[in-house]
Amino acid sequence: MIKSQITLKQLEAFAFVVDTGTFRAAATALGTTQPNISSRTAALETALDVALLYRDAGSVRLMRRVGSSSF
Repeated sequence: MIKSQITLKQLEAFAFVVDTGTFRAAATALGTTQPNISSRTAALETALDVALLYRDAGSVRLMRRVGSSSF
């Protein structure tokens, strides 16, 4: 169940993070800041009530299975 409204900006940020592999690179590509991209992707995860990304020092990856916390 979706908890809150999902925006195109959230989906765009998520797509760029997955494509580039870092919040910083996604922010550069979208002409915004890293905290803005981080906030958008976190809001998307909150809206969907599921972890979509595995955050590691310096990189980001898709979760192997949506909602999974392990690799």
